[in-house]
Amino acid sequence: NILEEVAFNLDNHNSILSIVKAARENARSVRYTLSTELWEVINRYYHYVNDYSVPFYKTRGLYDFTINVTMHTSIIQSYIDRTLLYDDTWIFLKLGIHIERCTQILRILNSKIIDINVLTNNDFEDSLTTYQWTTTLKIMEAFDMCRRYYKGDINQENVISFLLSNPSLSRSLVYNLNEIDELLSQLSFAAETDAKLSFQAAKLASSFKFLEYSEIEDNLQPFLINALSKIYKLHDLIEEEYFK
Repeated sequence: NILEEVAFNLDNHNSILSIVKAARENARSVRYTLSTELWEVINRYYHYVNDYSVPFYKTRGLYDFTINVTMHTSIIQSYIDRTLLYDDTWIFLKLGIHIERCTQILRILNSKIIDINVLTNNDFEDSLTTYQWTTTLKIMEAFDMCRRYYKGDINQENVISFLLSNPSLSRSLVYNLNEIDELLSQLSFAAETDAKLSFQAAKLASSFKFLEYSEIEDNLQPFLINALSKIYKLHDLIEEEYFK
């Protein structure tokens, strides 16, 4: 069952339960740096997922489960901002959030491009393509703001530009890259490679800030895959510098 595999299979390191369990163990290992309130909501999240009835999930609980997973994730992020000192611990937590958001944006867009190419190659109606882009925006919690920004015109060019290059949208790639650059500059301890890391983050952010859709329109999927590899490279540089 695909739904069960994605949600509860501990042998799948990308399942929701595996990720929440790993997050809890990571939090436990640095428990002394976290607030009691943050630890409690992380712990509560783990027990919610771990104790959820799989039979109920497979028959009637999918909506309930996914809504609550989203809610728990949002609560944790709010407690990170509300209950911690804005010190290096907070900075590294926020770096992780923004890097993950960058990869999420690119993976979702790449997946949708594949789906839309299948529809196009099989001569499906344009309305189905519009539906795919509408779904993408809703997944990214950006549907209403995109309609407002583009006066209701939902199409591939607008969605791609909005999610990659709009610095006013907290769900956009360029916004999160700007945040990564800013966070790196706030670390209290200096390393020799700090300037290189900050330069790489700023360079990556600038490349998307001034991106024109026409530049990538004919090569969209390879562009997204290449961008994802650059995000992973930035992540690896941060990990190598500060965690090894």
